[in-house]
Amino acid sequence: MTARRRLAARAGSQQWKGGNALLLLALIVPALAEGAPAQFGQQRNRNQREAPPVAWSHDPPPAGTMITRAEHVTREGSHVVLDGYAQVAYGGLRIQADRIEIDEEALSVRAEGNVVFERRDEKIVAESMEGSLEDGTAVFRNARGILGQDFHFVAETLEELDDGAFAIEGGAFTTCAQPNPRWKFTAGRAVVRPEKHVWLRNVAFRVKDLPVTYFPALYYPLEEDGRQTGFLIPRYSRSDLRGHLISQGFYWAINRSMDATFSVDHFTVAGTGLGMEYRYRGNSGSRGEAEGFVINDKTTENREYSLSFNVAQRLPARFRFSAAGDMFSSFDFSRRFQDSFSRSTRRFQRSKVDLSGQLFRHRIKFKIDRKDTQYTSRSSRRQTMPQFSITRRNLNLLGQFVQLGYEANYVRVGRSRRDDFQEWNRLFVGPTLGLSLPEIPFLQLRAEIDAGYLRYGGSIDPETDEFNPELGLSRRFYGTSLQLSGPKFERIFDTPGNFYAARFKHLIEPEANWEYRKSDDQSDYVNRFDRYDSSTQANQISFGLVNRLLAKRYRDGVEESSATDVITWRIQQSWYFDPTAGAYDSRYVSSSFEESEVEIRKSPIRSDFRFTPDQSVNGDWTMEWDPDERLFTSIRTGLRVGDRLSNRRFNFNWSRRARRVGGPESEEVDAKSYLRAGTDFFPTEVIRTGFDVNYDLTERRLSNIRLRTDFLFQCCGLNVEWIRYNLVSRSENIFHFSVTLGGLTSFGFGAGGRDSYY
Repeated sequence: MTARRRLAARAGSQQWKGGNALLLLALIVPALAEGAPAQFGQQRNRNQREAPPVAWSHDPPPAGTMITRAEHVTREGSHVVLDGYAQVAYGGLRIQADRIEIDEEALSVRAEGNVVFERRDEKIVAESMEGSLEDGTAVFRNARGILGQDFHFVAETLEELDDGAFAIEGGAFTTCAQPNPRWKFTAGRAVVRPEKHVWLRNVAFRVKDLPVTYFPALYYPLEEDGRQTGFLIPRYSRSDLRGHLISQGFYWAINRSMDATFSVDHFTVAGTGLGMEYRYRGNSGSRGEAEGFVINDKTTENREYSLSFNVAQRLPARFRFSAAGDMFSSFDFSRRFQDSFSRSTRRFQRSKVDLSGQLFRHRIKFKIDRKDTQYTSRSSRRQTMPQFSITRRNLNLLGQFVQLGYEANYVRVGRSRRDDFQEWNRLFVGPTLGLSLPEIPFLQLRAEIDAGYLRYGGSIDPETDEFNPELGLSRRFYGTSLQLSGPKFERIFDTPGNFYAARFKHLIEPEANWEYRKSDDQSDYVNRFDRYDSSTQANQISFGLVNRLLAKRYRDGVEESSATDVITWRIQQSWYFDPTAGAYDSRYVSSSFEESEVEIRKSPIRSDFRFTPDQSVNGDWTMEWDPDERLFTSIRTGLRVGDRLSNRRFNFNWSRRARRVGGPESEEVDAKSYLRAGTDFFPTEVIRTGFDVNYDLTERRLSNIRLRTDFLFQCCGLNVEWIRYNLVSRSENIFHFSVTLGGLTSFGFGAGGRDSYY
């Protein structure tokens, strides 16, 4: 016997110093039964029995060392037989069986009867097994166990291959750790690579032994984070408009912070489409995601597409790049293929790109923006392609009381006007001088003096009254503004016994802002686009009143250091000495940003009320009263209760828009009113329910309703969802049913996610 196989006796155990052979087996280890170990290799009666040690150490033996014990040990040359509670530990594995045979020359192991094997997180129980230490193979008969952390199996034959994979014949598989799993896959053959993936052939999915569906082949990942490249489980759904859907996806784990999903989607009515999703996460909050879909729509005989993206990327030198867009080939396509009510009913699509940063204390910004809006009988487009600006603010000249700022802005703008699309260039250069008075108790006062020069590449021809993109125009303006805040009136209420807060503070603060702009007489020939064009000829004053209620609340019995803004209520109105400026004030919903023949001297009275008594409860109420039309032109109110961590969530929104038809003296009012409400209710950890409704109060029509219920079990979940559209442009029922398998993935029968196509 060579030194490599020399036996060294220990009390109650035996050690074998072996070579570099690796045993490729796997078993589940139950509690070890008590028995008398044999000291393999000692000079004594081979049939002698003695009491075993009190416990078998679970620490792995030294490298190249084998530890064995049994009730009875027999040796015939290089053949060693362990009988009765036979146990072997070698390297990182452990074997237990009624009988174990070891061939020292062939480096093989054979075990029979209640075979149990354990290695790392691979554990198997089998009727018998045999393997070779030399070539690293093993075969188990009538085996069951776990490979990896969650992959449970039962197999007629389990064979471990020399590359570490397991080949299984006649098996059943699940990630349920229960004695009677709620679901499982049965397959004729499977190849398992622990902690990586599994390939199944001739697969049947069963719930409580009831067959549900069949797959010729199936692949899914076994990694802990579930991010493994491979095909996803096919999906089926049905829609009234699009027909039956069969979808097959492929998931690509590009790296640790980037992945993509591709899908082929066949609708029996609409045709075949291709889908794509891409996601990445970078350092310092950088992120990006994109979703696209293209289809040859058989219902319209057109190729339709959608593309949405959102990117935020930090760049060197304090620069930041962002891009966002939601585009589609037609509004009709978006209405028919979107499952999200808000996205399917919107009237615009928009895309924009921003690049901005600080350079030598200057703010530099590059922007591209386009927005298309659809109205009842026409569509409109507004775009800036591109816009470049350099801005410097608050350059102190005389301490903190005098600050100088300046801006240079170049842009090429475009807008729809009647049936034409008009484009022109514009250059703006202007300084601003800010004056701040020394601090006065309860009062803040600031003044600004500014001037500017604008050069337009196109303007309105005074002879034809038509826009001429080649007729240049120059304008100069100067102006001043005065902002006043205060005096402030406040009062503090101490409430030591109050359940809500230790003290309250009520604050009343008036505010006023006067703005005056004077320019040359060229304003009538300007094709107005934004505030740069409208603010150059203005004389207006805005005033308002702010009410605030703050509270010092308790947290864990201790008064918080900062106050909670419980109520904020602001009322404001503007008066325009230039009646053309009223349509271009972005502070009011009623501003149309379109030229109007009606003179606007007074803005609506706007009221903004916000109520935030707690982090999980907040409400708002905004309305505008038009004094000329004697009408509430806009009202919106909302309430939200609950947060992501609560078991109940509720939201409610009501909005109303109105205008007088035929002018301020008319009694005919055109009003549109909508109601949106939704709730999520989790009565138990197993059941989750949700409800969303959109109701057109004007038409008295239930525009959209969504009902959903989730049943979440220990290792699987069921989702049932029904969506109903009842719009002039869309009448459709969508039914969604999906099953989620714990530790694996999900597949389903339905129309997809809330904000997804298909």
